[in-house]
Amino acid sequence: NMAIHTYGEFDDPLDSFGGGAHVVINLCFRVAVLILTNETQPVLVMDEPLANLALDLQPQITKFIEETCKATKVQLIVITHAPNPFGRVFKVEKHKGISKCYELN
Repeated sequence: NMAIHTYGEFDDPLDSFGGGAHVVINLCFRVAVLILTNETQPVLVMDEPLANLALDLQPQITKFIEETCKATKVQLIVITHAPNPFGRVFKVEKHKGISKCYELN
């Protein structure tokens, strides 16, 4: 568990922050783990990272995720059902038990 000491009290930061802070904290921990494991080609997979975020926060969080991954040279794969604000977009469809992947851009 993690705690922040403020004004004589210990608080779990994930109990007091909104959804945007959860995404940022989660991303920071995951990127730190990737960096510390010394992967030669680190890949970060995020499933619906913008879910449950206020619409006005989504562009800021998207930019933060992209800039963090670029600065740390971490490849980003985002799985989402929403219109994708990230770079290249691929769609995966399953037909008769066979998955096909193609680029939409």
